[in-house]
Amino acid sequence: MNTVLVTNIITIVNLAVLGIILLQKRPLSLHNVVLSILVFIPAVAVLFNTLLYYDLVDDFSFTLFLTFNLNMLWSPAFLLYVLLMTGVIIRPKLHHLLHFIPLCISLAVITPIMFLPDNQFLSFVEISKKVLPWQYNLVNVILAVQSIGYVTASSIVLNKYNKDIKNLFSDIRKISVFWLQGMILIGTILFVTIFPPIIYFKKLDYFLYFLPIGLNCAYLYIVYKTLSTPVLFTPQVREVLNLNREVQTIAKKVETEKECPELKQTAESLSSFFRVHKPYLIPELNIKMLSENTGISIHTISATLNQYFGQNFYDFINSYRIRHAQQLLSNQDSDKYTIETLATESGFRSRSVFYTAFRKETGVTPSEYKKIHMNV
Repeated sequence: MNTVLVTNIITIVNLAVLGIILLQKRPLSLHNVVLSILVFIPAVAVLFNTLLYYDLVDDFSFTLFLTFNLNMLWSPAFLLYVLLMTGVIIRPKLHHLLHFIPLCISLAVITPIMFLPDNQFLSFVEISKKVLPWQYNLVNVILAVQSIGYVTASSIVLNKYNKDIKNLFSDIRKISVFWLQGMILIGTILFVTIFPPIIYFKKLDYFLYFLPIGLNCAYLYIVYKTLSTPVLFTPQVREVLNLNREVQTIAKKVETEKECPELKQTAESLSSFFRVHKPYLIPELNIKMLSENTGISIHTISATLNQYFGQNFYDFINSYRIRHAQQLLSNQDSDKYTIETLATESGFRSRSVFYTAFRKETGVTPSEYKKIHMNV
């Protein structure tokens, strides 16, 4: 059997299985439903493309019609997935139906073809197998513009979210969606090249071979990351995330008041509290917990960290944790500390996060720091 055909069949089956796994996950969440749609769309697209490529369909024009219009759903679905994953929305609202406008335009352009008289329709089908008519080329342009717009919007949402969580949490490992930004780049490349009807690539079989492999790897990774990131949707995390809009409003108000006496007083209070109580040793520490423990409002803490210390909450807490690790490494019994125990003792839950933060703060690794200190 043809290797390209086998690769495409494996891709279709793999994507279908991934979609079913997402729908079987309990409790069934809306973001998993949307991701399953994102998985099923390329599965069906690859199926249709394969059928078109190998001339396995009698109704060529209708299959082409379905392929083009199906592709119009992917970009809006991806943006919806990003909005759900970042907590911007909990469920779609009525105004989100506006995202179907490009699909409606596509339907308006292509649908009349399906109602041509028999002789014109058969002539159209024969021509389509060689060169795409202007209607489909127009839809391709709309699809490209739509993809660029939605990918850009998704990137903006993700950048904002990844910045916001650093203003609220000291441990972002389980709620970060940095991996989605990489997926945008990979997904864009795959989407632009694999989704248009395969008739464009009749003499380029390697497109049909390598791109399905990339599609399989990309979706295996994104499904795995989604299923392994459940903490993002806990009520506790959402409660802190919902504070961000209010925090930003106050921060803008204070932005022009960097010399405000209140900021200096708050900075001194925070420094004193950290020296005495060492809250940074609590791995799950977030800005709401710190506010409750200090009696200082969340807005004031956030404004002080950003305007007075020039740091976000994440970096501010980590700087204290790294200083604590440096103190441990300076002790005479520092030999008993492995990287894992040093990270745990300093308030980190992850060795890799600790290692990265230590190097960022000191310019050297924990091991190098220890050697330097021993030689002094």
